[in-house]
Amino acid sequence: MTEAKTNNIIKCPACGLDSLIKGCGCSNCDYLVHEIEADKGRKPTVGERLADLGRIYDERAAVYGDNYRHFGKAMMGFFPRGLELKTAEDFNRLGLFFHVMSKASRYAQCLARGEGHFDSLSDLAVYAMMAQECDDVKGKT
Repeated sequence: MTEAKTNNIIKCPACGLDSLIKGCGCSNCDYLVHEIEADKGRKPTVGERLADLGRIYDERAAVYGDNYRHFGKAMMGFFPRGLELKTAEDFNRLGLFFHVMSKASRYAQCLARGEGHFDSLSDLAVYAMMAQECDDVKGKT
């Protein structure tokens, strides 16, 4: 696919969204904020970056809703007495658990609409296997 350009606007090759910065950040194309193409010879301005990030936020919110607002309650359900983390490895394992749960909560938003979300499930599987690796090293399995 090639990108269609009009003035300083670049169309996302996957979804067609207009963006000042290469890649719209949509879940269809999985672009992130990139530098303006080399032929422009400059980095994007702060305003351009922030405008693009606003579009990325809107795109993600349309897919995942406000799942981040429910994360704390879910974690309280898993850990009602809190957690005691003492080692770097404890924090590594918790970090991976958070990644798994974040992807699960994103998938839940899609599931509630009768949809699926391939990327969330794929990411969840990868983070789960990384947690398994940490557990294996720690002798927890």
